[in-house]
Amino acid sequence: MITYNFMTGIRGLFGGESSYRLTSGEYKNATASGALLYFKYNSDGGKDYTFTEQAHRLLFGTGDTPESPEDYKLAELTTNYTTLSSTKTLSTQYGKDVAIYTRVIQAGESVLTIKEQGLVIGLSGFSILIARDVLPEPVVLQPGEKHTFTMTMGLE
Repeated sequence: MITYNFMTGIRGLFGGESSYRLTSGEYKNATASGALLYFKYNSDGGKDYTFTEQAHRLLFGTGDTPESPEDYKLAELTTNYTTLSSTKTLSTQYGKDVAIYTRVIQAGESVLTIKEQGLVIGLSGFSILIARDVLPEPVVLQPGEKHTFTMTMGLE
């Protein structure tokens, strides 16, 4: 589900500043030029809300609170994995804008159950959540097990 933060980028394109909520819970204003930058970043392998460069990343959590447009962070962020690769592809299918793929390996010593994922964008030292999904079925990863997660962004 896209969040109000995603819509802030759209509103920003129509002029003026628009407020969005950081993953820290604070609010910040964006201009149209800032909103345009949303989709220009390369993905990176980070596992939390800390960004040293401008990028986007798919993050994972163990929470199962239903998603809402008001979400500004994952319900229960987990960092008990290592990102092996992260890519995005543009769809030629009408209404589907982009798919984000992230392959991870479970890095802990006990079972990890992933129940949610979120697309987070880092903009010059802060981060915002633009989409969050509670997975229809939890993904249970054993230590050392690999899995590829996908988030498709589109207006359907």
